[in-house]
Amino acid sequence: KNDQELINEFLSTELKTNSFSLSKLKIKEIMPIIKNCDLYIGNDTGFMHISAGLGINCLGLFFDSPAYAYSSYTNKIKALVPVGKTILTTTHNTLGKNNISFDEVVRESKKYLTK
Repeated sequence: KNDQELINEFLSTELKTNSFSLSKLKIKEIMPIIKNCDLYIGNDTGFMHISAGLGINCLGLFFDSPAYAYSSYTNKIKALVPVGKTILTTTHNTLGKNNISFDEVVRESKKYLTK
């Protein structure tokens, strides 16, 4: 619920025709959808790791977890980190949720969604 404004903002971009939110669905409703997606965009959660395991490209938002530790095991996860941080300097105490560029998320999404 706290991310609905960001979800709406993303869905108002030119990528809206290729995107939808799973925010109102239950886990059992989400699993078959994930399997058929082209891209996961979201924070470092179980859904990101499940998506990567299913071969889905992922844009992982690492604002409060160590990006290298949780993304380097696969080429399916592209880690996006807060401004001023690197994949090696994010930690569980980065507290960078307001420092990941929305424009960067859209720009990186276009690489996967506009072909």
